[in-house]
Amino acid sequence: MYVFSNYASKGISSFPPGIDCSHIESLDLENNFLTNLDFLDTNSFQELWCLDCSNNKLVSLAGISSFPVLGLLDISHNNVKWSEILKLRKNIILDFRINGNPQLQIQYRPIVIYLLPYVWAIDGWFISSYERARAAQWVSIGEGKKLYKQVRNVLDELIVHSNLDNKQRIKRNSNADQTYFRRT
Repeated sequence: MYVFSNYASKGISSFPPGIDCSHIESLDLENNFLTNLDFLDTNSFQELWCLDCSNNKLVSLAGISSFPVLGLLDISHNNVKWSEILKLRKNIILDFRINGNPQLQIQYRPIVIYLLPYVWAIDGWFISSYERARAAQWVSIGEGKKLYKQVRNVLDELIVHSNLDNKQRIKRNSNADQTYFRRT
C-alpha cells in the first residue's frame, strides 16, 4: 500500500508532532516555511521514498543525510548552500531537484554531477556516463575550475571541522576511559 502525506501550502514552519510516519512513502511539504529538515530520521520515516520540500526557506538538509536512498528529493527554490549539498555526497538519489537555489552558481549541474556520484538525475534530466566524464573535465579547466575551487574550499572546510569534531570526541572518550580505569 502506497502512503502519501500532503502538507503542501499549509503554512507550517515545522513538521506537526505526534503523527505516525512509519508508513509514509511520499511526503509533500512544498510551499511552506520550513528552514530545516531536522525532524526527518529513518526511525520515524521508515518507508520514505519521495520528499518534496520545494518552495520553502530551507537552509539545512541535516535530516536527509540519514536516508541512504531516496527516489525523489526536491529542494528547488530554497536557500540551500553548497555546504548543505555536500552533506549528501554518500546518498543515492534517483532524481535530485535543486534548481532555483540562489546560493548556488548558475552552472551548478556539472559541479553536482562531479561531487555527488550517486545521483542519477538532476532537475528531471538523467545523467549519462558521458556527462559524468564531461563534468570531471569541466571542473578541471577554465571557468569550471574556478567555480569548483570555490565549492571545494567549502568541502575542505567541512572536512576540517568534521575531523576536529572527531578528534575532540576521541580525546573526550580517551579521557573518560582513563578516568574509568583509574577508579577501578
